[in-house]
Amino acid sequence: MNARDHNSSGIQAQAEMHHAFLLGLQLMISSNRERSDVYDWVSRLNTLLKMTTKPG
Repeated sequence: MNARDHNSSGIQAQAEMHHAFLLGLQLMISSNRERSDVYDWVSRLNTLLKMTTKPG
């Protein structure tokens, strides 16, 4: 495994951890809050993610 493959594996592992964390957080919030609260939170999260993943 060369350095590029190793770096790619690390990035993939980090992406999977973030996905699992955000999914768990969504499930926790949706099971403990009112539907309108969940909708607002998910909308804000989506907006935040779009702002932080803009190319260029």
